[in-house]
Amino acid sequence: MKFSVKTEYKYVYLVKNNTTVNNENTKYRGAVCGKYSYFDNIKDAAKWVDLRLIEQGKEPVNILVRK
Repeated sequence: MKFSVKTEYKYVYLVKNNTTVNNENTKYRGAVCGKYSYFDNIKDAAKWVDLRLIEQGKEPVNILVRK
């Protein structure tokens, strides 16, 4: 059974499979604009979310900043 937990980044969730040992199936999921993707690293997930927001013409909310 899988469950997800919010993280400090917007639209990024920690996804765990509670039947595994030693957190070997822990992933981060970025979900925004009806799309989602899984990552091993939380910063990669946050960057992916920001890029999707920029593609939609919105401001980034996590790592990336507009110059």
